[in-house]
Amino acid sequence: MVYTTYAERIGERRGVKKGRLKGKIEGQVESKRELVLKLLEMRFSKVPKRVQTKVSSLNDLAVLDKLFTAAFHCGSLQEFESLLLAE
Repeated sequence: MVYTTYAERIGERRGVKKGRLKGKIEGQVESKRELVLKLLEMRFSKVPKRVQTKVSSLNDLAVLDKLFTAAFHCGSLQEFESLLLAE
C-alpha cells in the first residue's frame, strides 16, 4: 500500500475538481455549437460546410452565445456568415 501525504491528497482533489470543471465547460461549448448549427439548419435548410467547419472550430462560449442569438435573428444565411467571419 502506497502512503500519500495530506498535501498530495489535497492536490489530487483539486486536480479532480479542476478536471471536472474543464469537462463541464467543454460540454457546454460542444452543446452550444450543436445548437447554433441545428438552428441554422432549421431556419435555412442546408448549412454550407464552410459554416459548419467554422462554427465547429469555435471554443469561446461567449462568442457561441452571441452567434446563437445572431442565428435566431439574422435575415439570411449570408448575414450570419458575415457575422461568423467577423469572430
